[in-house]
Amino acid sequence: MITQHLRWIMQKDLLGQDVFLIGPPGPLRRSIAMQYLELTKREVEYVALSRDTTETDLKQRREIRSGTAFYIDQASRPLLPTKKEITCN
Repeated sequence: MITQHLRWIMQKDLLGQDVFLIGPPGPLRRSIAMQYLELTKREVEYVALSRDTTETDLKQRREIRSGTAFYIDQASRPLLPTKKEITCN
């Protein structure tokens, strides 16, 4: 079963499409994602989402250097609509 998920993710990756894993609570989704990243030798970036997360939060990263905060753009392409945008429309 996990190999089917990994194959599906690989197909999406080859097409340049986003992947969003949905399922019941538990470690399965994270395990599948970590296995795929290990197979493709990629790094992990964990992003915690909450109801207060905005699109800007996802597109920028804040770094503090020498006591000064800098915001660095991360997303070079549009993101999927956030839950707030879907709810408002």
